[in-house]
Amino acid sequence: MGYSENREWADQFNLQLRLLLGPVLIREATPDEDRTSATDMVFETDALRISCRVRKHTKAAYERFGGQFTLRTKTTYGVSELEKVKRGDVDLMLYCWGNGETRRIREWVLIDLRVFVAWVAERESAGMAHMADRGNNHDGTSWGAWWIDLLPSAAVVASGIGLQLHEDRLEIL
Repeated sequence: MGYSENREWADQFNLQLRLLLGPVLIREATPDEDRTSATDMVFETDALRISCRVRKHTKAAYERFGGQFTLRTKTTYGVSELEKVKRGDVDLMLYCWGNGETRRIREWVLIDLRVFVAWVAERESAGMAHMADRGNNHDGTSWGAWWIDLLPSAAVVASGIGLQLHEDRLEIL
């Protein structure tokens, strides 16, 4: 599948992605904010850039990559995802597993890529491995995978199953 087909497949999940991000990026106003500013909800951030990836949930893909997130490390059309992340082009990544038949997000994690980049740089400078796996897509692109559970705890902003949030992880930004 090419870019257009992959994008069209992933775009079917956009409403769910926005629903997942809302509880993470919007907080309830404090009583003082409500009393003094007529404010009930507060959007917590300045212009954050969020990368969203919806992986196709198949038994084989999930058995191999469940618990990991992947980024392209080489591409035929410009700068790779990993290079963009390392240079700070994106702040957060919402990484999901989606079911194309039900058109529902099955599982997701929101990763602070700024923490991820610092962790990768620290490990690379110490000569330590940081990738769980890497591979070639045989189309001029390659990828790297990282275990989510091995990232620093500050890198995992929030996670959940479907639209059920793990609210104990929502103290962010």
